[in-house]
Amino acid sequence: KKKFEKTGVLKQLRARTSFEKPSITRRTQVLRAAYRQKMQEAEGL
Repeated sequence: KKKFEKTGVLKQLRARTSFEKPSITRRTQVLRAAYRQKMQEAEGL
């Protein structure tokens, strides 16, 4: 199971089951990236 989680296969399969607008996908990516960046900056302090 961990092997599939690491490669992202399950994520791809779940994404295919329901349609999501490209703009929504992009927005979630940007939000996650901003959160990760904020956490890294906080960790570096």
